[in-house]
Amino acid sequence: MYEFIKKTVLSMQWKKIGIFPHHGIDLPLSALVTQKSCGIGEYLDLLPMIDFCKEVGFDVIQLLPLNDSGSDPSPYNALSSKALHPIYLSLESLEGANQSKELLNHIGELKAFNLTKKVEYHEVLHRKYLFLETYFSLVGPSILSRSHYHRFIKENPWVTEYALYKTLKMSMSFASWDRWPKELRDPTDHEKDNLLKLHQRSISYYCFIQFLCFEQLKQVKKYAEKSNILIKGDIPILISPDSADVWMEREYFDTSFEIGYPPDVFNEKGQMWGFPALLWDKIQEKNYDWWKLRLSVGESLYHLYRIDHAAGFYRLFRIPKGLEPKEGFYFPNDLSEAIKKGHIYMKEVVSSSSMLPIAEDLGNIPDELRASLFELGVAGTRVIRWERNYEEDGSYKSPIDYSFLTMSCVSTHDSLTLEQWWHEEKENAKDFASQYDFEYPSNLDYEKRLFILKLCHSTKSLFHINLFQEYLCLYKELSHENYQEERINIPGKILPENWTYRFHVSLEEIQKHQGLKKDLKMLSKLGHFN
Repeated sequence: MYEFIKKTVLSMQWKKIGIFPHHGIDLPLSALVTQKSCGIGEYLDLLPMIDFCKEVGFDVIQLLPLNDSGSDPSPYNALSSKALHPIYLSLESLEGANQSKELLNHIGELKAFNLTKKVEYHEVLHRKYLFLETYFSLVGPSILSRSHYHRFIKENPWVTEYALYKTLKMSMSFASWDRWPKELRDPTDHEKDNLLKLHQRSISYYCFIQFLCFEQLKQVKKYAEKSNILIKGDIPILISPDSADVWMEREYFDTSFEIGYPPDVFNEKGQMWGFPALLWDKIQEKNYDWWKLRLSVGESLYHLYRIDHAAGFYRLFRIPKGLEPKEGFYFPNDLSEAIKKGHIYMKEVVSSSSMLPIAEDLGNIPDELRASLFELGVAGTRVIRWERNYEEDGSYKSPIDYSFLTMSCVSTHDSLTLEQWWHEEKENAKDFASQYDFEYPSNLDYEKRLFILKLCHSTKSLFHINLFQEYLCLYKELSHENYQEERINIPGKILPENWTYRFHVSLEEIQKHQGLKKDLKMLSKLGHFN
C-alpha cells in the first residue's frame, strides 16, 4: 500500500495527510447550534467542534459546500465556485459587533432562531444581511483602509468580479443574468470599468463580506492544525447557470444542455439537475485555469476535499434544454474515449493542488473509471450497505475486502439515513442481520447501531467518516424523536425540509455526553492497520 501510494501523482498530498486510518464526522455547517450561533451554524462554531473531535480521537471534520448559494439553501447550487456564504459568518465574534445597540439588537433577534427545529434559512439570511449592512456602515471604513484587506483583494481578483455580479443581480431584482440588458449581460471592457466605478460602494460591501468570511474560516483551519485535525471541504463539480462563473467565463459552459442522470430502477424518469454542461476541451485548452483557481482558493481553507460527482470528469449525462432525461445522452458516448480523456482531466486537476481529494464515485460507475481513480491515488467512497457481491451471492462485502483507497460510511447527505434504511428497506436490512448472525429487530437499537458503526470503522479503508447524526442517534436524548427528521436532503424533489436540517441538541450538550464520547473514542481506535 505504502509503495503504491508513493508512486501515484498524489504521493505528496498523501504524505502530508498521513497514510494511516483516519476517523471523522461529516456535517452541514448549518446544522450546528452553539451558544454563540445566530440562527444557523457559523464558521467559528467549528472551533468547539474541533475540540470535541480532538477529545474523542477523531481527526477529520468534513463539511458540505460553503459557497454562496444566495437564497437557495442547497449548498450545491452555488452563485460562485469560490465565494463563501455570508449566512455562516459568526456575528458575535466580529470586531466592534458589541459596540452598537443596533447591532446587538440584530444579534438578539437572530439568536431566537436557534430554537427552531429546522433552520429558518430565508429569515436568517434576510436578518443577517440587515446586520451586515449596518455593520459595514459602522465598521467597514476602518477595515477597508487596512493593508491586510487590500492584500486579500489583490491576491483574489475574482472577488471583485463576484461582487460586481452580486451588485448587478440585486439591481436587476435578482433576475438571472441571461435576462439582464445586453450592456450588463455582455459588457465590454469599457462598460465593465464604468460599472465598477458606478457601483463602487456596493462592490466594496460584497468584497468586505468575503474578506470577513475568509478570515473566519482561515482561523478555523489554523486552529484545526494546532489540534492535528483535518478540515475536509466539498468542491462541487457543477455550478449554477445563474452564477458569477457562468456570467464571466461562458467559454467553459454549454447552457444549451442540462446535466442530469438517466432513468434507472431507482428513478424511472431519470434526474435533471439544472446545471450547464462543462466544456472540458475548452477547460483543457486554457490549462485548467478555472479548476486550478478553485482549488487554490480551497487550499487556504481546507486540507482535504470531496470531489462531488467525480464521474463527471470522465463523462456527463447531457439533456438538451427543454427535453426529458430519457432523451439525454452521455458525452463522450464512447466509454473508452471517456476514460482516456477523463483520466487526463482528473490527473491535471488533482495534481495541481496540495489538498488531497476523495471522490464521490457512487452510483452506476464503470469499473474502468474506478480503476483510473485508483491509479491516480484518488480514494473513492463506499457506503457499506451498498457494498455487496452482486455478481455472486449478493452477500455484503467483508470489511477486509474494501480497497485501502476508499472512505467508508453508512449513509450520505442525499441518501436514507441508516435508521430509515433499516425501516424502509427491510429485506436488505434482514439480509444484513442474517449475514452477521443476529435476528432482525424492527427497531435499530443501540447495540445494533453501534455494531454497524464498528463495522464501518473496521474496514480496510484509510478514511472512516460518517454524518454526525449517525453517531448522535446512538442516544435518544441526542437525536430527534422522529427518525425521519434526521435526513438532510431528498434529491430530485423541491421540499421545504431539504437542507434545513438541524441537530436536535446544542454542541455544548453534545460535549458533555459521556456515553457518546466513550463510543467515539472506541471507534477511533479501530481500522484495519491498527
